[in-house]
Amino acid sequence: MAIDETFDVGIDTRTPVNDSYKLPFRFTGTIDKLTFNLGPEQLTDADRKVIAERLAGQGTRRASSESPMFNGFSSASTVFTATAVIELGAGLALLSCPSATAVLLIGASLEIHAALTVARVAGAALLALGIACWLARGDAYSRAARGLLAAMVLYNFGVAIILGAAGIRSQPVGIALWPAVVLHAGMTVWCIASLLG
Repeated sequence: MAIDETFDVGIDTRTPVNDSYKLPFRFTGTIDKLTFNLGPEQLTDADRKVIAERLAGQGTRRASSESPMFNGFSSASTVFTATAVIELGAGLALLSCPSATAVLLIGASLEIHAALTVARVAGAALLALGIACWLARGDAYSRAARGLLAAMVLYNFGVAIILGAAGIRSQPVGIALWPAVVLHAGMTVWCIASLLG
């Protein structure tokens, strides 16, 4: 088992055993028996060094050649990094200055206590999304990362629609509203491209 592997049976989502198939790979045959013996690690320091060097090389090879999902601008790890930065900033803004953030977006302050509370809850949720994306940057191949990308499609699309509708219905709007709509629409497309790539 490779050092970067999870314990998958019947599917290979991480490092291929050889280059004869592409990831993710799902075994369609029948598994009659599985035996796994746990024991002490038997790697020497030299083995660990070789593994570390090969893993570093595989990460580069994967990112550049194995899947268009992880190439260039549509790279899932780049999407996760960008989302982390954007949503951590937005989350902190909503937590610390919810009324000022609302003025930037919708052109009106939040004066009711309930609105301030809901805005701060949204800020906490955006912080959680930002942290999840930051942590997913290094594991862009996993099923969980693809699930996070799918959730980000829904989130970004929903935010673009909600803010766009608010901009159409109300005048005047905040200076950051239309840039936020364009940003979230673009992030929706970017996340879809990463999923489909």
